[in-house]
Parts: sequence; structure tokens; C-alpha cells
Amino acid sequence: MSVSQTTDITRSLEICANNLGDIVPQVYQRFFQLSAPAQQLMGHSDDQMRGRMFEQTLELLMTDDHFGENGYLDWELDNHLLAYQVDREMYEAFFAAITDVVREGTGDAWGTADAAAWQARTQLILDQVYRHPGSA
Repeated sequence: MSVSQTTDITRSLEICANNLGDIVPQVYQRFFQLSAPAQQLMGHSDDQMRGRMFEQTLELLMTDDHFGENGYLDWELDNHLLAYQVDREMYEAFFAAITDVVREGTGDAWGTADAAAWQARTQLILDQVYRHPGSA
């Protein structure tokens, strides 16, 4: 991940947080609007679980530490795909929800560099989701 992408993602998250505060409830509301199966699957989850999941997702967005074969992302994919029957469309919806909320939360500060950074990073993550065994 390039330094400029990390900077753009971090900057947009900071602006969004300054404008909206805690965006986790908004992200999940949007996520469930985009994916009814995800809402059914996560109906039992509480705010703490959702916050932890969001925190882990932020790590994926801002660092390369969790990528690669047998990395943390692969471990999470194994867990989600096998234990919870998560499908890749749910990942698409989740990242779309996060991007939508951040874009809306940054308002006029959202620019083409932000859009490009978010698109590139989420696509990198989704590429690994699609390559992962069991997610086809």
C-alpha cells in the first residue's frame, strides 16, 4: 500500500469521525440495507462485537501486515466462511457500507484521491477474499 493511499484513507476517516463521531452504528445500518443475509446472520451480534469487527477492518484498510498466505486475513476468512457461512457478497457490501459512510461523512473534503485510495484498498482486500479457498 502506498503512503499516499494510507494518508488519504486515514485523513478521510479522521474528517468523518470529527464530523459524525462514532460511525460504527451507521456503517452497520448501511451494511444491513445492502445485505439482508448479513443482517440475518449478524442478528445476534452486539455493539461490542460489531465494534471489534470494525476495528479489525480498519487495520486491513490501513496496514499490509495482515495480507498474504496464512496471514490474519486468511485466518479470518477461514473462520467466517466455515464457521459462519459468510459469503463474498457480504464482504463487498460491508466495504461498500464503510466507504459510503466515510464519503458522506467527509462531505466536501472527499476528493478523487480519497475515492481512488478507498477503491484500490478495498479491491485489494476483496481480491484476497475471492482467491481464498472456499469463497468461490
